[in-house]
Formats: sequence, C-alpha cells, structure tokens
Amino acid sequence: MHLKSENWNKVTVHLAVVVILLIGTPQVTQAQEKGFRFQNDDMVVFVGNTFVERAQSYGYVETVLDIEAGRQGAKEVRFRNLGWSGDTVWCDARSYFGPPQEGFDRLQKGMGELKPSVIFSNYGGAEAMEKRLVGESEGEAIKRFVDGYTRLLKMMATSSGEALREIVLVSPTPLENLGAPLPDQTESNKRIARYRDAIGQLSKLSLSGKVKLRFVDLFAAMGGDDFSGKVTESPLTNNGIHFTETGYRVVAEKLAAELGMKSASLSKADAGVDKLRVAVIEKNRLFFHRWRPSNETYLFLFRKHEQGQNAKEIPMFDPLVKTKEKEVSYLREQVLNAQPKP
Repeated sequence: MHLKSENWNKVTVHLAVVVILLIGTPQVTQAQEKGFRFQNDDMVVFVGNTFVERAQSYGYVETVLDIEAGRQGAKEVRFRNLGWSGDTVWCDARSYFGPPQEGFDRLQKGMGELKPSVIFSNYGGAEAMEKRLVGESEGEAIKRFVDGYTRLLKMMATSSGEALREIVLVSPTPLENLGAPLPDQTESNKRIARYRDAIGQLSKLSLSGKVKLRFVDLFAAMGGDDFSGKVTESPLTNNGIHFTETGYRVVAEKLAAELGMKSASLSKADAGVDKLRVAVIEKNRLFFHRWRPSNETYLFLFRKHEQGQNAKEIPMFDPLVKTKEKEVSYLREQVLNAQPKP
C-alpha cells in the first residue's frame, strides 16, 4: 500500500521534522502503552466528517463503546456526536455563510459547551481526496493537513477544559472497489494510506502535559493495507465510500478490537443489544436536533427577527436527551447482566 520511492522518502523525512517542530519532542504517551479505559462521568465526543455523522444513525459504534464502559465499571458515561458531513480539519463544511473560521468557531463553541473528557477524532479521508492547491505537491498538501490538524487539536484541547484527558485519532477507512461504472479506488487508497501515516506520526507526539493522544489504525483494520484493487465481493459500502448498516457493524467491531476491547455481539438476533442500539439511535436523534436545528437561520442568525422567539424551545431537548440516556443506561445493564461473567 505504501509508495516506495526516493521522492516519497524525502517527503516523509520532511514531514516528520515539520510535525516535531509544530508540536514538540516525540514522546510515546501512557495512553498508547495501555488499553483504552473509560472513567466515571466521562463525556465522550465524536468529531469528524461524513463517516462520523452517519455513524449516529446506525448506533453500532456507540453501542459497543457503551457496553464496554459498563463492563469496565464506569458509571454515567455519556456520548455526543458532533460529526459534520464533508468536514475537514479546517472546519470549512461547518460554516453556513462565512469562511472556514466560522465553522472552526462553531466546533470550538460545541467543545466548550460539552466539556468532553475523551474525544474520538476522525479526519484525513476527505483531505486525501481534495484537489490540491495550484502548484502544490502531495508532500506540501500533507504538511498543510498536518498544520490544520495540529491547530484543530490544540483548539479542542484548550476549549474542552480541564476534564479532557485523551484524544483518540482514528484514521480514515479504505475505499472499496465496486466495479464499473464506479471508479477504481487503488490510487485513492494509496493516498489515504499516506495521510494515515501522517496521522500516526502526529499521534506519537505530545500535545500538552495532560492530554494524551492515541492512534487507531482503522485503515489497516478494515483491510486497507491488503487492498488488491479487485472488485469487492461482499461490499460494506453502498458506493465505495459510505458504509451501510452492515459496514458500521463491522467498523464498530474493528474499532473495539483496536482499542483492546472485547466486542459485544452486535447481531440483531441478540435482542437485548439491538434494543440498546435502537435507544442509542433515538438519543442521538434528539441531540442532533438540539445542536443542529434545521431552521437555525430563523432561530439564531440573520432571520431571527422572524422566528427568533422560538429559540427558547431548543434547550427543551436537554431533558428529553437525559431521559433517553437513562433508558440507554438501563438497557446496557440488562445486556451486561445477561452476559456470562468472565
């Protein structure tokens, strides 16, 4: 999967130097040496692009993590999804009418309100596919990506407050070849692999004295390094890019394994787990309407003179989310009680 050439070796060396200058001296963190652990009252926030936003509609990733939190004995663990389709490390998709800085500020505000203790961050796939700037080499594009990701990580660490202890950098996943008329994704996966490598390098460096970085190579776990270019026999996506429900189930299992967790049964045949997942999806739906109301222009922006009086209704979603979280907590305990004790 990796491009082996004299030119790329030079780029890799240059990139490593750049990352070190940007963040600090290489230092393997404690988080990378041990398996992932939840703590009581954790606020876990997912941030990233389409992959992250769509995950909330299937619930598999959160369900696996929620069960593992209960298995580890962590109480009152909450999950919030701040994914935004098409997003990049520059937050350009998050801005409605202004420059990328508007989207950056929007995410900063969200982090400040939620005060996460753990962040799962997934970027790199869209950036690997974007058109490069005029005259920009791939090495320069990767450096620009690392610069942008570094700025984003620093913002999240600062905005989240003292509670933040760990940021999990999840690599982009590989694309699938589904045959004509869809494109062959071989070269695209090679590019994604190089961005994956840059993220892995970034995760080995110390962001600050207290916030640990952990790298999850979901690209390799989903078969990216073994990609042959052949047409996929059992697709996990509907277009080579976006995962189906089955795809997210597999992703959740792979993510759990990479974090050193024992994945729960996610089959619909397991009625208890599937009931939990359905409750998770409903909780996510309520929170989505809380933080991204469809008529935000009328409620908070330049047309608020028309319906701004209704903005007071948005916080009314908070008790609904809390009520659904209580149901999620109850269903999780039911699942754990039904499983054999280790």
